[in-house]
Amino acid sequence: MLRVLLLTTFVALAGCASTGTEAAGDDGPTASVEVQNRNWIAMEIFATAQGQRVRLGRLSAGRERTYTLPGRLFAAGPTAVAFEMEADGSEREVLRETISVAPGETVILVIPNTR
Repeated sequence: MLRVLLLTTFVALAGCASTGTEAAGDDGPTASVEVQNRNWIAMEIFATAQGQRVRLGRLSAGRERTYTLPGRLFAAGPTAVAFEMEADGSEREVLRETISVAPGETVILVIPNTR
């Protein structure tokens, strides 16, 4: 009897589990941006499209990382994504680059050394 109860509980819980792709806020196909920070200072990375600004993360100097762009930025298909890179520290330098991005695509964004 206990085995049947445990099995029933397990099956019920498994049915409630999420795969991550069906989570609340799932907004369609995503895209990726590979960011290469060639600057001498860490940068905060943001993406803006469709009137929405999304913080992607912080990237240390000399590092590279791939970020996922949310599908809601591509509601109308391929779109121009404006990337902003804000320097950490007292100078608050802001670099901007706009790249056309399509759902499912990976684009490369290189942050140049500004010194």
